[in-house]
Amino acid sequence: MKINARSQAGAWQQALMLHTYLITSQLHNSEFLVRHSLFILMSDVQRKQELLTLHNQINP
Repeated sequence: MKINARSQAGAWQQALMLHTYLITSQLHNSEFLVRHSLFILMSDVQRKQELLTLHNQINP
């Protein structure tokens, strides 16, 4: 099955526009921004911890 690159790009653009709308529509809500930032930060910390654990398992 051949995927149409243009329709795929259009789907990505729609998803990005929706995400941008959801973020900007909540700009007045500082609690949302704090939670969103904290979620991103915690996800990054968790990813780094997982990489460190994996590294330590490979190189004891």
